[in-house]
Amino acid sequence: MSDTSTQKKDHALEFAWVQYRTFAGTARDIKSTIDKWRKRVFIFTLAGALFAVLGQNASTFGLEPVSRALSALSGLLLSLAAYAGAQVLTDEREKTWIRTRAAAESFKSEAYLYLFKAGPYAGGNARETLFTRVEELLNTTSDIQTIPADADATKDMPEGLTFEGYIEKRCTGQVNGYYLPKAKSYDLINKRAKNLSFAMGFVSIVLGSAGAFSMEEYTTVWVAFIASLTASVAAYVSANRYQYLVVSYQSTAKKLLMLTARFSRYEQPTGEQQGTFVAECESLLSLENGAWLAELSQPKTTSERLPEPEVEQVG
Repeated sequence: MSDTSTQKKDHALEFAWVQYRTFAGTARDIKSTIDKWRKRVFIFTLAGALFAVLGQNASTFGLEPVSRALSALSGLLLSLAAYAGAQVLTDEREKTWIRTRAAAESFKSEAYLYLFKAGPYAGGNARETLFTRVEELLNTTSDIQTIPADADATKDMPEGLTFEGYIEKRCTGQVNGYYLPKAKSYDLINKRAKNLSFAMGFVSIVLGSAGAFSMEEYTTVWVAFIASLTASVAAYVSANRYQYLVVSYQSTAKKLLMLTARFSRYEQPTGEQQGTFVAECESLLSLENGAWLAELSQPKTTSERLPEPEVEQVG
């Protein structure tokens, strides 16, 4: 059970929590950069393919100056997409984000285990154990350049947190405030992507049939553009692992709720029982983070990379 009734500042807990906030802030910054550029590359790729199609159509109608201008713009956008993909959206940057995020979660878990003297902190010198384990984590991530935490990094430190507060914050709070809302959001993105792919496939069939009937060449390039659009949407969704995250988050939420419901049979749990619950909860969260780490650490397949536009350049 937590011994945080004293008003004396717990420097061990504070040190661990500052490391959590430091690595969490760094991970958010890296992820923000990845997300922004992934969207930009997606837009550049589609816009470049669209202008290439328009350029070919303009050439078909004898508008050569317009065709050359559109072709040049298409080439510029596709070059920007390729450059950004090679310089910013690298596997190394994504691996750094994954490691940083995983380290942040580990620091946070250690802080909660220490607070309730659970797991490795159940016996012996808990403070010394925490310093040792935090130092080991820092040694394994010493190659990561972090962003210093804000001056108020300890404002949400769980010092003095009751066991009931832990359940609300770390279990039901995680389920209702993070896992289920995120799973719902990602599932919606997946469904929209599938609906868009279905609609684009339908349009492609119609255009292909119309082109075969009318023998007009310009419909062919539009069919190719739609194919690029469909493939790009699929690659964008796949690169973000939305489907995996939906299943993973729903599964973790169910396990947390089951753990909480099973523990509710204790009307007045002892300190040892509380420690066991905290250890099981943190172990469950650690397993989810480990599975997430393994999934995202896998090399991207060809389908997870934005495809080259299936249209020919003019000029």
